[in-house]
Amino acid sequence: RLLRDSFISTQTLVARRSVLAELDGFDPSLPALVDWDLVIRLSGRGRVSLVDEPLVIQRFSKNSLTHSAEKRLYAQLAILEKHRDLFASHPPIAAHHYHRIAGGARGLGQMQLAARYGWKACKLQPFALRYWGQAAYLQLKKMADRSV
Repeated sequence: RLLRDSFISTQTLVARRSVLAELDGFDPSLPALVDWDLVIRLSGRGRVSLVDEPLVIQRFSKNSLTHSAEKRLYAQLAILEKHRDLFASHPPIAAHHYHRIAGGARGLGQMQLAARYGWKACKLQPFALRYWGQAAYLQLKKMADRSV
């Protein structure tokens, strides 16, 4: 579940200071999703528990890291690369992220990147029709953009 979604918010995370220090805390090279990366790294050090009740109210401002679609896209790409072996051992989850990256890149007008990741999702999950639908749309859109 931790690989599939970034659902642990920094203000609700509790971890031992010594473990955070060993992991060097947040990765300052990431443009966004630093909490997700940290939780993925923490999960490799021991058990992760969840309190299943709302603990905070989260608001996003215009200058929030997660508000920027471009920062989220590039952070997601960086995290998938950083944890490549972990995601490779869970192909359906990797395909899910490739599908999301394709959609994010399309939204930013980056059709080459969108098409590339759309096909990557299809290769990992060849029977997922929604991935094929997206990949075909992106390929046609990319071709149409070239002919204009």
